[in-house]
Amino acid sequence: MSFAVLCLGTNVGDKLANIKAMRDELQKISKIPLICSPVYESAAVDVKIAQENYFNQTILIETDETPEELLKITQNIEKKLGRKSKNDKSPRTADIDILLFDEIIKKTPALTIPHPRLFFRKFAIEGVKSLNTNLLNPFTGEKFANYRVSKEILRQKIKIIE
Repeated sequence: MSFAVLCLGTNVGDKLANIKAMRDELQKISKIPLICSPVYESAAVDVKIAQENYFNQTILIETDETPEELLKITQNIEKKLGRKSKNDKSPRTADIDILLFDEIIKKTPALTIPHPRLFFRKFAIEGVKSLNTNLLNPFTGEKFANYRVSKEILRQKIKIIE
């Protein structure tokens, strides 16, 4: 069994319903009830055209899947919920990123763990911190509960929705 931390995101349609639909699908593969952060609202980052704000939620699951198998499952859920392309920054109904998988550090053409933007998004860091005080940064061994972010990241505005 492995623990994975995923970030769910959406900025199209009924965002809370989209987050719930992603959670419902992921609960089907988790060996434990999902452990969920609050849902955060934040502005779209690094986009070329104006977009609606995102809703994001971080969840912890327990799974028998490998990281690669989990990636395929999350991509299939995204498609099922209306995601068109994973390779652009366009608005989306469903976006599921693998932030952490146990304490693995991995970089392949298809998958990087920890997620390369985890440490640059306030909603992701705050979400991970809210899940479990024992989660560790695989690079440093530091507990996320003690993780300090840069002033630049602290300036990112996030709002708890639910």
